[in-house]
Amino acid sequence: MEAIVIKIVNYNKGNIQNIYHIKEIGKSVKTQKDQLNLKKYKAIISFDFPNILEDLTLIDDMHYFDLEKVNRQLIGRSKKEFLGKEYPWNIWNALKKLDFSQLDILENDFLLKLKDSRNYYLGIKSDFDIGKTVDFFMQCLEILYKTLVHSLESSLENDRYFSIEKKLSPILFKATKKGIHLDITKVREHIKNIDKDLYNQRNILQLKYGIFSKNDYKNLKLNIESKIPSNLKLKSKEFWSYLKTNRYQHSIFNTLLLERNLSKNKTILTRLGNLESEIIYPNYDYFGTITGRIIVQNPALQQLSSKYRNIILPEKGKKLLYLDFCQFEAGILASEADDDLLIKMYNEVDIYDAIVKNIGENKINREQAKEIFYSFCYGMKYQNENDFFKQFPSLINYFDSVKSEFSEKGHISTINGNLRFQTINIEDIESENWLISQKIQGLSSIILKEIILRVDKRYPEIDFLLPMHDAVLYQVSEEKFDLYSNTLKEIFESVLKNYCPKLNPKVIEKMFHSDS
Repeated sequence: MEAIVIKIVNYNKGNIQNIYHIKEIGKSVKTQKDQLNLKKYKAIISFDFPNILEDLTLIDDMHYFDLEKVNRQLIGRSKKEFLGKEYPWNIWNALKKLDFSQLDILENDFLLKLKDSRNYYLGIKSDFDIGKTVDFFMQCLEILYKTLVHSLESSLENDRYFSIEKKLSPILFKATKKGIHLDITKVREHIKNIDKDLYNQRNILQLKYGIFSKNDYKNLKLNIESKIPSNLKLKSKEFWSYLKTNRYQHSIFNTLLLERNLSKNKTILTRLGNLESEIIYPNYDYFGTITGRIIVQNPALQQLSSKYRNIILPEKGKKLLYLDFCQFEAGILASEADDDLLIKMYNEVDIYDAIVKNIGENKINREQAKEIFYSFCYGMKYQNENDFFKQFPSLINYFDSVKSEFSEKGHISTINGNLRFQTINIEDIESENWLISQKIQGLSSIILKEIILRVDKRYPEIDFLLPMHDAVLYQVSEEKFDLYSNTLKEIFESVLKNYCPKLNPKVIEKMFHSDS
């Protein structure tokens, strides 16, 4: 049996009451108060699981169907394509697109009732019949659910959803409910230190460059316009990537990057400090990006720089285990392109060290080499890159084949779904510089998710804490730390080897935080 569930919180004279509206598919709406009991159902359908998760008793083999996330997976478009965050997978935007004739109602009446439903859900007082509004709202959600199920069944996303995403949700929900322990004292210490560093960097921007705030575009443009490509939009993702790749060519690049990084970390840490709690319960979005990466929200712990990550503590009797793939995406790219020389370089040397040696150790470091590699692969250019990349003809052929696939089909996919369609209002394929990124990062997200699934199945006692770009943070028993470290490395290597058989995977155990 399948049931749609929403939660409404009522505040009455200082008292809080939780109301749960439940609609079994094909049946009328029922209401539960204060306690939620869904044990008889095999599938729970909602669009706001973070809102009901604290009240859910997690059940083995339960199917948690997220209306927004499934819809996003099916739509296959980046957030960047939509102005004002009007994402089509947003529940209210999705409901507006329903075939209202199924409800035997005129369009204007449909939109008015949908507005009443939104007001009721958000707790906005309005003049409507609550009973009729709830019935209408839940009926709309059922129609959307059936529409998505039908679309999923007939799409290339179906296998990926049921083999990966569906199985992942309970693991992520379990991680949210368990929480992550924090050292609040360290949080506050870091905030104080960041304030001092921010003051220094902003002083440099003001006194040396005349830039008085992050929104001072006029003076930013005056200082930087001649130093960057003309097609770069100020403060765009591509702008920051260019600055990062070339950060030591001009001192202002490094200053801007430092100020931005400090501001980002301060925002995250301040939110944690305001909670004044030693345990946080982050939300995990299993389809948080167009490439299918898991994104951690509220707070955004993945974005915290490594020098501040020592705020995360293991529980008593446990240790943090952080396993990291070396050259993760570079190896995947070498495998996908089937370039023997690049594969050999991955297996025997180090791709990034080779770039440093090619360009000159006195000109770039390993981190910059990494940026250069991905900038080249994902559409940007670096002045000394061509001599290095000319030695990989299969890589260039792969780029051309991906473009041909996209030109023919109008979309790009990974080995297992995760389609991304041609950008709205963009006809020039050369402008779609995300094609390789979608292929490689899409596959890397599948690999990490399969690792998380395998580890949880084999060692359910291990606590999954955080997914990073090419790594995972776990919490394990101190007594069995070495055992878990070795066996989890084997799982990491096995999964990557399964997708990239010519690679000799490199997985290392690292400290989750650094001192600099």
